[in-house]
Amino acid sequence: MNLLKILKYISLFITSLVSRLTLISRLSLLSKPTIEQKMIMRSSSSTTIQTFDISLVRHGETTANRDGILQGHCDYPLTDKGINEAKLVGIQLNQANWDYIYCSDLKRASDTCKLLLSSNRINPDTSRIEYTNLLREISFGVREALSKDITTDEAKVIVAKKLGIAIEDVIDSAESVDAVQARQQLFINKLIELPFNDKINNILVVSHGGYIKAFLRDFCLIHDMEKIKNCSISKIRLKINKLDNSVSFECDRSNLNMVNHIKDIELV
Repeated sequence: MNLLKILKYISLFITSLVSRLTLISRLSLLSKPTIEQKMIMRSSSSTTIQTFDISLVRHGETTANRDGILQGHCDYPLTDKGINEAKLVGIQLNQANWDYIYCSDLKRASDTCKLLLSSNRINPDTSRIEYTNLLREISFGVREALSKDITTDEAKVIVAKKLGIAIEDVIDSAESVDAVQARQQLFINKLIELPFNDKINNILVVSHGGYIKAFLRDFCLIHDMEKIKNCSISKIRLKINKLDNSVSFECDRSNLNMVNHIKDIELV
């Protein structure tokens, strides 16, 4: 074999080797995502989660709160103290940029919500408020509009006498735990149905003491929550996985039933 043939074989070998290395390189690139692909994959996995920071606010003091009357679905006006409390919680939250605002349709809550928003420096527009009976106080049936110390049996006697009917004919329409939980779930469903985005959405919810306490019990699993105070703020985080609409809650007890904004500021 002369030198020319040797050089020819070497050339063919090198060409073949380069071709194989090129093929291996291409296959490797196909099997591994590029940096851009990695970014897209990471983005798509994170954007399946929608996050809501929710501020639960109880209405201000009412005449019924002051006088020890059980309200439920009955409505009573805010006292002067309750009006001031609503203004103070508004001052505390005046820098909040609310994406959504939900409020019980009972007047004591709606008045509180409007007073709260009047102090907002970002957007004080009260037309943004969505009123809903899903956030109403728990119904206490025959005990409503009576002293908190009166039992159900005692309330039936009072109602029967007032209506001129037999005690056994008095119907107690008090709301069951299951019924309250069903309302709560319907409210969460409203949030699940909101348009998707990957930012943290700020939500204001103005409701009632019994309802908020039940909400924290059922979704934050806090079963020893103390009484929810007038115009207290309870901050929780809700995460919704848009792949299956599953929800999870993050609840720090130190961020619940907060009232320092009322204690530390003089009434105006």
